[in-house]
Amino acid sequence: MVVANQPDIVVVDKHWKTVVVIDVAIPSDRNIRKKEHEKLEKYQGLKEERERMWSMKVTVVPVLIGTLGAVTPKLSSSNRYQEPHQRSLSRRAQS
Repeated sequence: MVVANQPDIVVVDKHWKTVVVIDVAIPSDRNIRKKEHEKLEKYQGLKEERERMWSMKVTVVPVLIGTLGAVTPKLSSSNRYQEPHQRSLSRRAQS
């Protein structure tokens, strides 16, 4: 059972059969890694349920920007999830 998790942004791409769950937080710079771990754990149940119900690949992307501007190393690697969606959106815009 999934607790009432409400992520900040959910991007569903039916063409690519992917879902990207984005949750944004601004913790203190010292707590960025701890908060990232909490966000990934928080949405693990939602991820598994959506993959089972929707038969889509679900990715959880915690976007954490510290109060003084620090970011996690994983934030730059999560940009790869944007590329298929950007291509899909640009194709739709051209239509």
